[in-house]
Amino acid sequence: MKHTFRLIFAVLAGISLAACTSELDGLQERVDDLDSRVTNLETSLGALNANIAALSQLAGGATINSVEEKDGVYTVTLTNGDKIVVNQGSIGVGFAPIMTIDADGFWKADYQDGKGSQFITDASGAKVSAMGADGRTPVFSVDNDGFWTISYDGSAYAQVKDVNGQPVKAVTSGSTEDSYFKDVKVEDEVFTLTLRNGDVYRVPVVKDFLVSIKDVENIQVFNLSEEKSFTVEMKGVSQTILSAPAGWTVSLSEALLTVKAPATLTRATIADLSTDVSILAISAQGYSAVAKVRVQIDGAASTGTPKASVTATTVGFDSIVFSVVAENCTGWNWMLRKSTEEAPGIAALLTAGTAGTGSSVSCTGLTEMTGYVLYVLPMNGDDFGSVATCAATTIAEPVVTYEDNYTAYNEGKVISICGVKYDKATWGDPILVTADAAETDLRQFIHDKTGVFFLEENEGCHFVSVKDAQTQITKNVILISRYTSKPVTYTPGRYHNLRKNGTFAVKNVKIDLNNLTESYLVNFTSAADGGPLKNMHFDGCDFLTGTAKQLSYSSGHVLVNSIRIYNCYIESRKAGRMDFIALSTNPNLDNVKEVVFHNNIFYNPNTTGALALFGNAMAKPTSGVQETDFVLTQNTFYGMAGSNVLFQTYGARSLRVEKNLFYAPEGQTAHTFILKTGSEGEVACTLNDNISYGAPNTDYTHSNSLFKITEGNRVPKAEEDPMSDADPAHKDFAPTAKYASYGAQR
Repeated sequence: MKHTFRLIFAVLAGISLAACTSELDGLQERVDDLDSRVTNLETSLGALNANIAALSQLAGGATINSVEEKDGVYTVTLTNGDKIVVNQGSIGVGFAPIMTIDADGFWKADYQDGKGSQFITDASGAKVSAMGADGRTPVFSVDNDGFWTISYDGSAYAQVKDVNGQPVKAVTSGSTEDSYFKDVKVEDEVFTLTLRNGDVYRVPVVKDFLVSIKDVENIQVFNLSEEKSFTVEMKGVSQTILSAPAGWTVSLSEALLTVKAPATLTRATIADLSTDVSILAISAQGYSAVAKVRVQIDGAASTGTPKASVTATTVGFDSIVFSVVAENCTGWNWMLRKSTEEAPGIAALLTAGTAGTGSSVSCTGLTEMTGYVLYVLPMNGDDFGSVATCAATTIAEPVVTYEDNYTAYNEGKVISICGVKYDKATWGDPILVTADAAETDLRQFIHDKTGVFFLEENEGCHFVSVKDAQTQITKNVILISRYTSKPVTYTPGRYHNLRKNGTFAVKNVKIDLNNLTESYLVNFTSAADGGPLKNMHFDGCDFLTGTAKQLSYSSGHVLVNSIRIYNCYIESRKAGRMDFIALSTNPNLDNVKEVVFHNNIFYNPNTTGALALFGNAMAKPTSGVQETDFVLTQNTFYGMAGSNVLFQTYGARSLRVEKNLFYAPEGQTAHTFILKTGSEGEVACTLNDNISYGAPNTDYTHSNSLFKITEGNRVPKAEEDPMSDADPAHKDFAPTAKYASYGAQR
């Protein structure tokens, strides 16, 4: 019998992410309201997607062992021991698509626009299956503009489109029925779901039939030849069929599943990409259930098997040379990947790896200041050894400097800002701007304009911006002091609104924030205005933040893809924490792809400060995923050890902390965390060669996040004072000879 079911989505009332205005009155009220609506959205969408997953699994022919209900939430235990959840509760109000699985097992959607159901298709235009090995379960969300989005892998989302190719609005001002189903009940050993359109879906409840492998939620890792046993609960099973990947052996007693890994890695075992050891159980009544445990080999080599070791011998800004020593090998394959990317498996190295020659690998065309890992698979005929790895990070590209940047650029030479190259052929003719009055308004030159601006100032003159108007940055704006030895001073009066999706880059400018009407220099734009911004880069700048100013504040905008702060001095005189980039409960952290602080000096002359480099209330992004790379390399921190977190955010893809010097002068005894996240999950961490100094009660800790750091949580302390002659008044923070490689290099 074929079952067709529809799920009617009830939708939350629309949320409006209010843009930051020049006035901060009422901000807390708006933030509280936003937080409430975002929380409701997260809760409701989670329950909604749980229902879709549950119905999708039931539609695949699953049977039920038991059902428990509490407050409209049904916990359903399947006959293979898996648990799914069906929510009968309210999720809000609004219009929504009606999802259908057709007779051939493909998803369809009716957007209630009078045009009927249409097939859901993926990016290639193929119909999306809901059944079988190729079946995919859609996950729904709502984007910043209030439109439905859909994902088939839980990470990449795209807007739902109707038959005319238009996005489908997920919000409405009217009200509709606001529970998931018309009725959910268990009666006469049948679990019955009655949908709002009247369709009825029934699944048998077979209480005396069950097969479940206990405590195997995670992948079970084996050494070669290792044997493990797992407890199995079975009821009403008349026949079992076992299956396992190639090379694995498996047996089943009355209550024990025994699994043994292969003795060696051969081409046959590598070519079999399956990871499931399965028990297919059949009841006397003809019901079936499959219980699984996922297995993998950790690749530990035994004596006599092929081996390899790898070291990095030469590291440049765009290349790395690795030395490879192979033993008992007839050959070896290699792959190079960024440290933020997933490690290749043995199968990938075997089929797509590059055959090694000689005893070295030279990798070129790399990106500066980026971590890479070389993976080497040693081979001897059909046998394989452990994958050898070596991690290395490219250095910063040496920067060619010119005294007269304007002339150099005009002659076709390259000016580098935070690793991005600017030249006349690519970015256009230079624009020379001269401060010829005591206070020359820079806004008149860059407001709603574009160009590469070279700034110079006459004696006694400097740049300002007026207090009665914001500066709108709507296109690419590049600001560079003309003379390297004579950086200009810029004292803005109002904040800069970084709009559209261009680049805002500043090089070698002294930026005095103390005259700002607001507390911040920049904020960002909305998606409707063309955001997010591509780049916000500051290189070689001198920030004066006083006692109450900061670089950026934004509670609801779509932010920026790349934040880079290189070679800067950042002074704070605040008797407490200075929030350099403050993002409140901003739900758009998924737009931030990288945050890089390299070779900077952060200092407080009063030695009473604390610092938050990138602060967010760990608000979950609207998409549900944040994959930001956080980089903190070769920085000096002086007098800013008060209790604080340098990076506080919802999640991260990677964290790289290397060669930093954390210095707490006498009297500072607080605890500083480098990273705090609000989400669990894997974070690729590189924590290498940092040093701290201060009183015994002053600690620098890598993380207090939900994810685990294995490299050692505390930053090592220097054996002696690494900065005994520090002079904040003259910005002299040079470390002693013993620690010369730590901190900012000047």
